[in-house]
Amino acid sequence: MEGMGAFMPYPRVQVEHAKDGVLSGLKFAVKDLFDVSGYPTSSGQPTVLAMSGVKAATAPIVQTLLDSGAQFVGKTVTDELAFSLNGQNAHFGSPVNGACADRICGGSSSGSASAVSLNLVDFALGTDTGGSIRAPASHCGLIGIRPTHGLVSLDGATELAPSLDTCGWFARDFSVFNRVARAVLGVGDEEQKEPAPKLYLIDSIWKLLASDAFEALKIPLDEFGEKVQILRSFDIFSHYALDDLYWSFRYIQGYEAWRVHGAFIEKHNQLDQKEKMSN
Repeated sequence: MEGMGAFMPYPRVQVEHAKDGVLSGLKFAVKDLFDVSGYPTSSGQPTVLAMSGVKAATAPIVQTLLDSGAQFVGKTVTDELAFSLNGQNAHFGSPVNGACADRICGGSSSGSASAVSLNLVDFALGTDTGGSIRAPASHCGLIGIRPTHGLVSLDGATELAPSLDTCGWFARDFSVFNRVARAVLGVGDEEQKEPAPKLYLIDSIWKLLASDAFEALKIPLDEFGEKVQILRSFDIFSHYALDDLYWSFRYIQGYEAWRVHGAFIEKHNQLDQKEKMSN
């Protein structure tokens, strides 16, 4: 793991995990926003790290993975306070992109994406507020998901913008990705008896895709078959301009991030210049 920049430089602490379970035989890492018993939590910020102390409890979602048989191997670097999509951290270094070593990983779940792309772990936990799973997954050639807001517990994790924060994960292949989904979401392989879940496609956004991206996404959609109801939603751009939607998100994110971190920032004022400019 040395030299790759994916992991926080913490002393290794043994974290117990179940011997049997749906995730047995798999190794995983977690973004350094999640508490793990025996480790500090830095949120990618050295003053936060100095104030953290060793955590006594493990975040419930991490415990779920341990109870499902996965082996924890370390905590991964995050962009400072998880407020960036670049995958760079001036304090703890920038993780290596296993898909293309001279390119950034994307952030803020940069270390988790790096660890998976470098084959250091089978899967890794991250968060996504405004793209922090999706951007690194794209940059590093991984499978990543931003689940429905509130579907996966964020208890025991540092917040950024609570009404937008979600917990997701990365994997290199769908077999592992699906096993994690079974553990995290409590779904199994039994025959589906409930009505098929609905997938809404907003045509006006779908049409913005480049033609090759459209075709690449169309193939898995066609393979869903009866497992998913694919529905066409209203034309959102007839009601809102794309820039208005973007800035609505940015204002909400900035407001909530300041409510969470503002007092700390005003007191310590030690953010890297990039994060200062973001605010």
